[in-house]
Amino acid sequence: MNQKSLTFLPSYFSNQAILTYFLLLLICLLAFPNKLPWLWIIFGITAVIGFFYFSNQLSTRWTNLPESNFYSRLFWMSFIIRFTYVIFIYYFYQVKTGRPFEFKAGDSIDYHNIGNWIANALKEGRLIAFLSDSRFPLSDKGFPIWVSLIYLMTFRSIVAVRIMNALLSAWMIIFIYKLSKRNFGEKAARLSAIFSMLLPNFIYYTGLHIKETLMVFLVVAFMERADLMVRSVRNHIQLIIQVIIIGASLFLFRTPLAVTAWFALISALLLSDNRLIQASRKVVYVSWIIIAVLFLFSGQIFSEISETLNERKTNQEYSMSDIAKREGGNNLAKYGSTIVFIPLMLPSPIPTIVDIPNQENTLMLNGAFFTRNVYIFFVVLALAMIVKRKMIRQHILVLIFTFSYLLVLANSGFALSERFHLP
Repeated sequence: MNQKSLTFLPSYFSNQAILTYFLLLLICLLAFPNKLPWLWIIFGITAVIGFFYFSNQLSTRWTNLPESNFYSRLFWMSFIIRFTYVIFIYYFYQVKTGRPFEFKAGDSIDYHNIGNWIANALKEGRLIAFLSDSRFPLSDKGFPIWVSLIYLMTFRSIVAVRIMNALLSAWMIIFIYKLSKRNFGEKAARLSAIFSMLLPNFIYYTGLHIKETLMVFLVVAFMERADLMVRSVRNHIQLIIQVIIIGASLFLFRTPLAVTAWFALISALLLSDNRLIQASRKVVYVSWIIIAVLFLFSGQIFSEISETLNERKTNQEYSMSDIAKREGGNNLAKYGSTIVFIPLMLPSPIPTIVDIPNQENTLMLNGAFFTRNVYIFFVVLALAMIVKRKMIRQHILVLIFTFSYLLVLANSGFALSERFHLP
């Protein structure tokens, strides 16, 4: 498989993707004259060309670099791209909204305010008041605490939080490279790392004051460490502890996501090919994981899991109804349900190119949505190859996590939310 894989993204694919985007713009221009939001189209063009053109160029130039040089260039290029975007978008939002937050910011403002409150509480020794406050669910306490720590060290600097986002996102690319190399070989790993480095979605969230960048960093770190643990020929207590600590921290960000990650790990330990992990080591690892799960799935975490399961159908119906009724909403949303969403999980969301009132954040991501709609074809092709070549058990950790999380999304009120698709 690795011997036949490409070492770079061919210019044919990148050129065709870029041309298709411009063709879509032309069609929309003819069908909806005076309805194209040109500011957001510029963002879209930048995202599409930035992803496809430079994926071709960099994968060609970096294919024969020594691994140490590739590592270094990958990290620093990732960080420079994200740092530049963070500074640009900070002032862009200042000009457009009057404050350094996105359009119609909700969660961002809340995290900023709560971060300030926790910073004051830390200085006054009142952190326990926040941790025990029932108004803030456990699954939403991680990021405000992170923000407060940065605020304490940087005199309440908003841009410092986003620079840390840029740093974590760049570090995450290294984890993606390691995870890909272990599963699919050096050639595929370099391609996936370059794609991830240029992925518009990852870059976009570094410029926001919400938890997604830190949360996805922890997810990827968990998956990479867990994959190494499963594939390691010896039992490493230090590695097991790393996996447990990172996995536990996910419960401070999004409970269903954390449960999915742990489910994927346990499934991988039980179902992985015996050539990857021997039966005796499976017993050791599963014993450690069971102890950790029994400790974690208690108290507030167990309550949040039970509440999520009990309310998933009601939440989805309420969310779809709200989308249908709100100003500028989609009247067809009320018909949304799990059976409708499951086939849409991989390619969604679909880009919005025509101007829609009060949808600036979605319009801004039109290029990012388009790139996903293109590369998802190759994802589906890869999945078909894995099934055809009977390689599922060799990559079961990544596969179970991906499809379990998509199934969770399909049963929620956020089935077509790009923000919730990011992991």
